[in-house]
Amino acid sequence: MHSLITTSSATRILRRLASLSISVTLATAALGGCATTPAASAVDEGEKTVRELPQLTATEELRNAMARTESAIAERTAQLADLATECDECRITLTTSASSAKERLTDLGGVWSPWGDFETREDAGEFVELPPRVSDAPYTVGPLTAFMAVTALQQLDRAAQLPEAPAGERQALASLLFGRLSAAWSLAGWYGVDLPAATENLPLEATGPTESPSALAGTNPQQSGTSEVPLSQGREDALVGYDCARTALLNQTNDGLTSDRSREIASDLGNRIKRLLEQDVIDSRELHCTTSDQSLSNALQTLVLADLDLITSPELPDRELAARYLVEDAELWAQVSPTSAPLVSILSIEKENDEPQSK
Repeated sequence: MHSLITTSSATRILRRLASLSISVTLATAALGGCATTPAASAVDEGEKTVRELPQLTATEELRNAMARTESAIAERTAQLADLATECDECRITLTTSASSAKERLTDLGGVWSPWGDFETREDAGEFVELPPRVSDAPYTVGPLTAFMAVTALQQLDRAAQLPEAPAGERQALASLLFGRLSAAWSLAGWYGVDLPAATENLPLEATGPTESPSALAGTNPQQSGTSEVPLSQGREDALVGYDCARTALLNQTNDGLTSDRSREIASDLGNRIKRLLEQDVIDSRELHCTTSDQSLSNALQTLVLADLDLITSPELPDRELAARYLVEDAELWAQVSPTSAPLVSILSIEKENDEPQSK
């Protein structure tokens, strides 16, 4: 199966994302005080000088927004699971959704708390600038699934728009957002929620302060050396992936994938391939793409990995297309093979037993 991402590289990427929160806390300590009690000396001396938040890169801003959203989702789905006392299957479904949100939150490094326990003080805001709070996710399942989907769409767009993000980090963030989209479709499917209609009806204010005011542009330049993928490499890898996915899906049928639907999907992937070839991408496809795993879930995974290849492109139009494709393919996966959809990340992560797996 076509795959750009190795277990070790994916693990390294996600560990680097998780370290962002730690590095910012260390940077805070370097500003001239203990990171966990930033205004301790000011309190003792009766002064109230508000200390500003450390400046973050656009990538760190997005990571923080994603972590706050996942925290809100995990809290609300867990609460709803506790309330589902008369429906065991409902409780299990909600618990699964809560667990996947917690796993995505863990992969992101947790919610950023630059001032540590000091933030819990009632008067903390008089001494330090506080990070955006975790928003309240909707209290019922329909709007909650819409909240999950809409925030994923917003943050995927931001991931694509990041001007100079390292390709691997952009890819890791996008993979986690695909997991959230898949979780939204999974929860909506179980409860019979019309997810597109629910997203249309979700009030703008429902997403809450998951985004900081400077989130779109970031407040600090990206680190140097951000180019990890040659100019055309993302396109080349995506081309191979879409071709392999098209070949595999063309011959797939099951209860959710009729022959007509299979040909429709293959036609759509043919259009993606044509669009890439029009960009003068190097065609490194084999004459016949073959894979030992002929399963539908493997074909879908190949498809989404191709999307994640494309989002590493240095070209903004490529990344915008990749974000759109990820949204389309999350819906496709939910329609044709819902039980196999990855609810956390499709990237391979090293588990404690060092065996790679997608989650």
